[in-house]
Amino acid sequence: MSLNFAIFGDVPVTVWLPSATGAALLCVIAYRGGVRAAIEYGDLVRTAFDVHRRDLLAKMGLELPRTLEEERNLWTTLGRQLYRGQNDHPELLRFTPSPE
Repeated sequence: MSLNFAIFGDVPVTVWLPSATGAALLCVIAYRGGVRAAIEYGDLVRTAFDVHRRDLLAKMGLELPRTLEEERNLWTTLGRQLYRGQNDHPELLRFTPSPE
């Protein structure tokens, strides 16, 4: 806005330059604050999934892996299946029989 006054108006440089500088500085500060908040929120979401990951697998009807390596491979395969529709290792997606 202050640049519009500088270009099209009769506003002296001593008025619009500090205004434009302040607006640019405010934009940088707001951007950095927003990025920091988004990173912290992402960490909280990831932590929630890490804490409840085995419950999530059970609710999806998948057999629980016995080792950490099997679990990592299962999550990688599940992610590929859900997001890309392709599955390199279908044998990892073993479903438990329904109790019904």
